[in-house]
Amino acid sequence: MKTNSGARTARSAIPDAPERAPRLLPVGAVASYLHRRASQDPATPMLYFARSSRRAEALTAMLKLFGGDLSAAIFPRWDGSVADGIPPSPEAMGRRMSVLRWLLDREKRPRVIVTTPEAALRRVPPRTIWKSIHLEFRTGDSVAAEEVQKRLEAIGYWFDERVDEPGEAVLRGQVIEVFPAAAPRPCRIEIAEGRIAAIRSYDPVTQRSVHDTEHLIVDPATETFDADSEASNEGETIFDYLDDALLIIEEGAARRAQDVLSAFEADGDAAAYLSWEGWNQRTRTAIDAAGEGRGLPMCRPSRAIAILLQPSSASPSPCATRDIVSCSPDPTATCCEFGNGV
Repeated sequence: MKTNSGARTARSAIPDAPERAPRLLPVGAVASYLHRRASQDPATPMLYFARSSRRAEALTAMLKLFGGDLSAAIFPRWDGSVADGIPPSPEAMGRRMSVLRWLLDREKRPRVIVTTPEAALRRVPPRTIWKSIHLEFRTGDSVAAEEVQKRLEAIGYWFDERVDEPGEAVLRGQVIEVFPAAAPRPCRIEIAEGRIAAIRSYDPVTQRSVHDTEHLIVDPATETFDADSEASNEGETIFDYLDDALLIIEEGAARRAQDVLSAFEADGDAAAYLSWEGWNQRTRTAIDAAGEGRGLPMCRPSRAIAILLQPSSASPSPCATRDIVSCSPDPTATCCEFGNGV
């Protein structure tokens, strides 16, 4: 009885949102508007809150189609279920951590970051810990395989007999195989006479090498660290990583934030999330996506395409001018996958 009463008390602290069907603009129209706005003011990043993960993924894909892989990133939610004892996957946490690292570079960060309330509310490791929780490898560097294994294990990598999925690694003599948590495919780090001789991405099914590269960044495969670690999830969220961003919230997203917080307060996991008061404080200057879209010509598909095709002052993406390799969302800094980004 006490537990149920406590859950009701916790939920009562979050006011109910009015019941009405959200009015959502088409994904293509939203992407066209965001792309154009980013081109006009490339110095100011935008943090867009989609109502659902599905819309967030679709919007990010459309933005990358318009502006290239460096133009947008998605900050996803955890998969799994804490309430049901199902932990998040290394891939989900790795994607989030990779985006957070990218956001630290204010010169190269994406212009638009798309997320959901559930993803943005969850607390993340503070910005001060990044020098100690990601690994970089370059050909010619001195390296000890056993030391690399210890450091990979410390940031969430699981050593197994074979590398099949993100977050896994294996040590085979003087060869380290690792599947970076945010990468499309694994990499081999070959060591000769105490130095890195080669770094190659490979197909995990055929085991055949795909591409060579000279630089590999491996981001953490976890967001959860020991309570006494400086990387423990206390005090920061993606809002702290994007303290200068323009916030845009589409209709239905605020209600989703209420639902998420109510559920996790009832399950006793509220400490891992920003509070409802904190959400309101961080989003008090946010723009209503529906209000922005109302009356704009982009709401008509033909006009949206016409606007999109107008010349833009934005500089072209590096993806258009050179081959790059990537294991995470920032193709300018990572490796493993040749092509136009991730």
